[in-house]
Amino acid sequence: FKVQPVWIEVYIRENVKPGKYTPEINVYGHRMFEDEELITSLAFEINVFDTSLSKPQDYKFYLDLWQHNSNIARKYDLKLWSEKHFEIMEKYIESLANLGQKAISVVVSEIPWSGQWSAYNRIDPSDLFEYSIVDVKLNKTGHWVFDFKNLNRYINLCMKYGIKDEIEVFGLLNIWLMEDAGFAGVIEDYNDAVRIRYFDEFSNTYKYMKRKEDFIAYVKALENNFIQNGWIDIVRIVADEPAEPDLFKLRLNTVREAAPSFKYKAAINEVSFIENNIEGICDYVPILNCVCSEFEKLKEIQKEIEGRAAYYVCCIPKLPNTYICSHLLEARLIPWLSWYLGLDGFLRWNYTVWPDDPIGEISYQYPSFHAGDTNFVYPGRDGEPMLSLRYKALERGIRDYEIICRYVEKTGNEEEVYRMMKKIFLWEDIKELHPDSRKTREELFSLDYEVYEGIIGRLLEALQ
Repeated sequence: FKVQPVWIEVYIRENVKPGKYTPEINVYGHRMFEDEELITSLAFEINVFDTSLSKPQDYKFYLDLWQHNSNIARKYDLKLWSEKHFEIMEKYIESLANLGQKAISVVVSEIPWSGQWSAYNRIDPSDLFEYSIVDVKLNKTGHWVFDFKNLNRYINLCMKYGIKDEIEVFGLLNIWLMEDAGFAGVIEDYNDAVRIRYFDEFSNTYKYMKRKEDFIAYVKALENNFIQNGWIDIVRIVADEPAEPDLFKLRLNTVREAAPSFKYKAAINEVSFIENNIEGICDYVPILNCVCSEFEKLKEIQKEIEGRAAYYVCCIPKLPNTYICSHLLEARLIPWLSWYLGLDGFLRWNYTVWPDDPIGEISYQYPSFHAGDTNFVYPGRDGEPMLSLRYKALERGIRDYEIICRYVEKTGNEEEVYRMMKKIFLWEDIKELHPDSRKTREELFSLDYEVYEGIIGRLLEALQ
C-alpha cells in the first residue's frame, strides 16, 4: 500500500444561498475482480457567505510570475512560436490569469539569463535557455527587418485573459554573464552582453549583431512597435539583479537615449540600490532579505518612487518560500505578508522553468535550487498545466488578500486587521525574518490552518 493524496475542489455558484453545507465524499474500493464496496464516507463543512470577490483580472494584489515560454515549447517538443506552441501557451496563460497575474513577460534577445548557470552542471545539466520572440533579419540590400508578429500575438493573447497591467521586457538590459563558459557579450563596442540573433539573407546563415548602432536600431524599432500598438505606457524594461550602479547607469542611458519613451523596473538585492536615483526606473522589487534588513529605509523611499514596490523570493530566503519542502501555508501567507508590510505585491521568476525531467527528477542543481524552486506548475497531458498544491495555496492567499482589502475599504478598520495578523506573524521586529536571526519557521509564522480560516471567517461575516 502507499498513501495517495487527493485534492478536492468545490466551486460555489453565485446564486447559492448563504449558510453552512455538509457534503460527503464516498470512498469505494475493490480487489482484482471483486465488486466495489463503500469503504468510508468523509464529511466536511463549507460556509457560504453573502459576498463575492472581484474577478481575478480585477484583483488588487500585484502578482508578477515570470513566463518562460521557450521551456513550454521544449517540454512539448514543439517548434518555437508555432501554432501548436501558441495553443499550449494559451492554457498556461489562462492558469496565470486565474491567479490574478498582472504582468506579461516577453524575451526579446537570446539567453538573457545565460541558462540559469546550467552550463556549470557537468553531471546532469538541464536546458533552461530562453530565446527571443522577435524574428530579426538582415535582407540582401543590407536593411534590417524586425518582425514583431509573435511578440504582439503573445501580448494580445495575455490581454484576452485580463493580464494587461504591464509588459515586462527582458533581454535589453543587465544580461547575466558566464564568460568562462562562453556566455559573454557579442556586441563589440557595447558594455552589455545583449545577444541579438538574426538571419543574414546574403549568406543564408544565422549571425549575432556585432555593432552597437544595429542594437540601437533594434531598440528604436521595439519602442515604435509598442507605441503603435498603444502599449508604451505599460512597458517596463526589466533589469534582473543589477550591480555596479555606475556601469548600470551607462547601460540604461544607452537604451534611454535610443528609446526615450521606455520606463524601467529593477529586481534588486539591496534597498540601497534605489538611493542611486537612477533616472527612468519606476518600479523596484527588492528581495525579501533586504526588505527585512532595510525596512525603514524602504518605506521612506517607497513614498518617492513613481511606480510600484513589491518583493520577491527566489532560491533565498528559506523562509517563507514556495519550495516543495516549505510548509504549504507559506505560499498562502505570501500575499498576507505583502499587505502587512504595505507593499504592492509579489514577484517570482519561476512559473515554468522546468528541468529536463520535471516530474521524474523534481530538483535542479540541489542545493542551489530546492525542489519546487523552478516552477509552480508542471507540464501535463495534452498541453494542460498540471497545478501544484503550492499554486493552489498561493491562489488561496491572493483571495485572502482581496477579502482583507474589501474589509478595510468597507470598514476603514485597518488597525483591527493588523491586530488579527499578529496571530500569523509572530516576530516583534521584521529583522527577525532575516535569515541571520536563525529563527525557525514555528517562531516566525503560525502554522495553524484554523488561525487563517478564523481571521478570514471573521472578515467575511463582517462583509456579509
